[in-house]
Amino acid sequence: MQTTKFILASRASPLALQQTNWVRSELERLVAGCRVEILRVRTTGDRMRQAPLAQIGGKGLFTKEIEEALFDGRAHFAVHSLKDLPTDLPKGLTLAAIPRGRTLVTRSSAAAASRWASWAGRRGWGPAACAAPRS
Repeated sequence: MQTTKFILASRASPLALQQTNWVRSELERLVAGCRVEILRVRTTGDRMRQAPLAQIGGKGLFTKEIEEALFDGRAHFAVHSLKDLPTDLPKGLTLAAIPRGRTLVTRSSAAAASRWASWAGRRGWGPAACAAPRS
């Protein structure tokens, strides 16, 4: 059996890593030959903890560096809390799955997205998403 390795980007906070480890274990459990490594990403929001979020830029503070890891190929997909994602994702990113309250975001053009879609389709899973700005 051939092993397929994916790199999963995540913030390094305890909650983010808990969510990410859950996604990793589920993928490795459900997909034969799948191995997932976690890329811990420290975001601007993680570094600028002393100021209120509204003063330093809002939601994008916790996603910019993760998005960069997806775009530059350091990661195949990412896990992030849906509540912290902007309503409009940058062009080229897709909200690919929401497994049990977690969010998987991947590059729409990446081979990883194609493999994920293939695996998800064989298991009867499908991409589904809905998002609205917080009020």
